[in-house]
Amino acid sequence: MDPTSDQPASSQTEAKSPTGALSRRDLLRAGAAAGTALTVGDLLGPTALFAAPPAGVPDKLSKAKYTITFYAQVYGPSQKTASNPNPVHRMADLAAAYHKLHPNITIQFVPNNVGATGSQGFNGWLTAQAAAGRAPDITWQQWISVNAGQLPKGLFYNLKPFFLKPNHYVRGNKRWMDLMSPHILEAVRAPGGQIYVLDCDYVATGIFYNKALWKQAGISKPPKTYAEFIHIQKTMKAKGITPFAMSLATSTVPSWWERQVQSQLFQHERKGINVTHDRFSLSAKAYAVGIKRGIFSMKNPVYAEVWKLFKDWSQYWAPGASAIQQPGGGAGASDQTFLINGRAAMMWEGSWAAAGLDHSGFAGKWGVFAFPTITKGTTKYSTNTHVGDVVGGPNAAFQYFVTTHEGNHSMTPDKLAWVIDWLQYISTPQHVSQITNELASFVPTIKGTHTTNKTIKSLVPVGISGLSIDGIFNQILGAGTDTKALALLQSYINGSESAKGFASKFDDLLHSSADDWAKANKVNLSKP
Repeated sequence: MDPTSDQPASSQTEAKSPTGALSRRDLLRAGAAAGTALTVGDLLGPTALFAAPPAGVPDKLSKAKYTITFYAQVYGPSQKTASNPNPVHRMADLAAAYHKLHPNITIQFVPNNVGATGSQGFNGWLTAQAAAGRAPDITWQQWISVNAGQLPKGLFYNLKPFFLKPNHYVRGNKRWMDLMSPHILEAVRAPGGQIYVLDCDYVATGIFYNKALWKQAGISKPPKTYAEFIHIQKTMKAKGITPFAMSLATSTVPSWWERQVQSQLFQHERKGINVTHDRFSLSAKAYAVGIKRGIFSMKNPVYAEVWKLFKDWSQYWAPGASAIQQPGGGAGASDQTFLINGRAAMMWEGSWAAAGLDHSGFAGKWGVFAFPTITKGTTKYSTNTHVGDVVGGPNAAFQYFVTTHEGNHSMTPDKLAWVIDWLQYISTPQHVSQITNELASFVPTIKGTHTTNKTIKSLVPVGISGLSIDGIFNQILGAGTDTKALALLQSYINGSESAKGFASKFDDLLHSSADDWAKANKVNLSKP
């Protein structure tokens, strides 16, 4: 399909829960539960698709009055409460300034408590609104969910044709997309080449640590290598300190581990693996081909090493890793609670954790460092490649989609032009900097932006020295594959499944998932 295709989103894959605290699952995972993709037609009956952009979108803006409804996620204006001591207002300020500039346009924010608890509830709410033709004009969503077909087909515009036009709020700009990171654009691109999302921020991750416990263990500085990282945990364990709070309650951390370690150990094979010639991240097709060729297979000692190292690391985790919940993730203590209360010395978290720790009264009592490089001191399969910032991604709160007439009956070509204009206004370097710095949880990605928070700045991705290699835990082969993989991994880690049994069942899952993906996308994996 032509990458500039004007068709709406079709079934082609870490933000705050709409009603609760920042949760790792909501931030980094697709919002909807795995299942069969729906279409707006399934809900409303057969209708003609509303082309994107439709013919007749005016080059010049009209003077018609419109109220643009906008679900801005955690960047939307909020009120001060006990659980939200630092409410944000910058987006509302920009809306007021935009209204002053364009008095005929009013921005109306959708409350951040729509839907039930968690992003699954929000997706249910959004799907119901689309069925009634009342979806917001602009909504947050996870691009992974949209590209995987977990939202109604035809609900969102392909924004790429608009990205190819100038953003007239930035002097000298000839193409809006020239303000955007090419890494981000490639990451969020759908299999057909469409880009349905305006994505302007990035979730970074790091190892957060309790300074008091480090001092108690005699540790003075963060590790530079994985061998040093493990040695620190061995030292802590010997002194009666629980080294690490790990959660296997969701597939989030396993997906980070998979991407981090695969990207390190397989860099020497990247040319042979990268059959689709991707510049930054391995595609689903290349990953599936790698599975069928036996590269991503437990029979390959390099791939098996990825999960052997994970198992070896588990001896330093707090007891009951699969019961530990991420913040806002449900019953049970969170890894953040473990860190604050001294029940564990470290946790692997997203950049949003910085604000959470400070707001919990732990300011100045923690530090953070990037995941270290795995060297030959740990495994002979090391390529000594630094990919410390490969874990993270454009999966945060500034992911905005524009709804089509199919799910939003108020959308007309004239109104669409104003919606795009508002999005151009808030995506200038100055405005993205203001929006992201106020929340201080995510990294801005528009060129010319800046970060004021020191922690966020220390985790800013600067590019990796190789290809980012993702896998089954990040739903690269479709929704639901991560859940099946997690169940197998949990059994392996807790000892109920032998290494041999895990290897056999995991390989079976990899192959069946690759076959299912190829069938769904009509791809012949024997002819890459």
